[in-house]
Amino acid sequence: MESIEGGQASSSRTPGVDINAIGTIDGTSIYDVDLDSFEDKPWRKPGADITDYFNYGFNEYTWKAYCAKQKQMREDQHQRKKIHASFLSFD
Repeated sequence: MESIEGGQASSSRTPGVDINAIGTIDGTSIYDVDLDSFEDKPWRKPGADITDYFNYGFNEYTWKAYCAKQKQMREDQHQRKKIHASFLSFD
């Protein structure tokens, strides 16, 4: 992994982090990063501290489940917005 990026500033008037932005690793959404594709998985090594690699009680398996859930929720929200917009266009 070369770089980890977070969200951009939410507006020029209010500096800070855009909490709605999806972070990226080497240009890939964090939700699309395939942990199985990593050759080196240092969190699996004997004596490794899992919290050096995963926060908030996540581990490799719960992180994968969380990412799948986030992707599904975001897709569901996107579909609801499309449906809502199509109803508004009938007016």
